[in-house]
Amino acid sequence: MTTGLPHEAVRVAWTALRTETPMLHLDTAACGRTSVATRAAITEHLELEAQLGGYVAEAEAEGTTTTARRLLGELLGFDTDEVALLDSSSSAGAQLLAAWPCQRGDRVWIAPSEWGNNLAAFADRGLDVGILDVDDHGRIDLDALQRRLRAERPNMVHLTGFTAHRALAQPSAEIIALCAAVEVPVVIDTAQALAHIEIPAGAAAVYGTGRKYLCGPRGVGYVAVREPWQQRLTPRAPALDLGGRPVRNLESREAYVAGRVV
Repeated sequence: MTTGLPHEAVRVAWTALRTETPMLHLDTAACGRTSVATRAAITEHLELEAQLGGYVAEAEAEGTTTTARRLLGELLGFDTDEVALLDSSSSAGAQLLAAWPCQRGDRVWIAPSEWGNNLAAFADRGLDVGILDVDDHGRIDLDALQRRLRAERPNMVHLTGFTAHRALAQPSAEIIALCAAVEVPVVIDTAQALAHIEIPAGAAAVYGTGRKYLCGPRGVGYVAVREPWQQRLTPRAPALDLGGRPVRNLESREAYVAGRVV
């Protein structure tokens, strides 16, 4: 993402929002430094929980959490009612896979650079992993993908939008276009991508966490599912059926609400 400001101006503005530290923080890809305002919002909600009780405080914060879904949707290219808030990228991906319209033995196509936790989630769901051809840089070969799509139809193509271990961004927009032509959904793990690189439009679903380049608190993740795929979800064990959009039934009823109000 770009702000249009000189790098030094961005650095100064970024630093001014945070507690001063003598350290040079280089671990945003794992967990960014939260702002003073973020911590104040968390503290304010925790105080409300202490006064009113957790469930009443959660109801009081519904407007704020709806705003959080709307703003996330704008960043991700989804509508407010297509976004759910969870506690991490891993749990969001696992909940999405558990509810996704697939059976054991269905195929998911991935790049060789796929994140290890995602591979474990595919195995837990019983999916058969197919490795896509890539170029010398590790980017998925679009011509090879198009040829393969003429002969096969996977249940989904899963992309890690930006890898955790090196600077590799897949050509997600082009992959989405190729797959859309044959009605194959593309699901993107945006944990490292959101607020770092542009999220392309058109994915069937995306998921990730707020603690990395968004610099949100730990314990808050997200998943967004576009129609018509949202109506095909089957939440396996929703704690409480909220009615309406199925994606909301992927949310935990025992969530870290204070982290969602920031």
